[in-house]
Amino acid sequence: MRTQPQFRTCAPFDAALDEFTYLTRAGRRPEALAVLFDEVRPAQFAYLKALNAAVSIQDKGAADASAAAQQTVATMILVIAGSVVAALAVAFPIAIGMGICIIRSITRHQRSDRTGARRRGRRPHPNREVRSKTKPAR
Repeated sequence: MRTQPQFRTCAPFDAALDEFTYLTRAGRRPEALAVLFDEVRPAQFAYLKALNAAVSIQDKGAADASAAAQQTVATMILVIAGSVVAALAVAFPIAIGMGICIIRSITRHQRSDRTGARRRGRRPHPNREVRSKTKPAR
């Protein structure tokens, strides 16, 4: 994997820190302090600057990903709402048509019972009024 240019600044910092550590362990304190202030500190500042750049790149990427996620959620909500409206637009006329068919089949059956009862010489149900020019047979 290739490293990006802003991340290659840790090598000078590591080298300067290793030299400082070696001098400190060797007991050469004045030389170690000179290396600390002349080499380690500038390398450390460059390293921290590179880390801050990496953090800002990550922040920008996170903000872009968040915006894309919010856009995706909004689109998904619109698609679901559209699907529900489409389903209702299809289901409502079907329900109305089925209701009409059921009601007509029930009322036709009742009418045929009244006329059939009349033909057989029986009276129709007293709560159902039959309009006819001829009187029913008794």
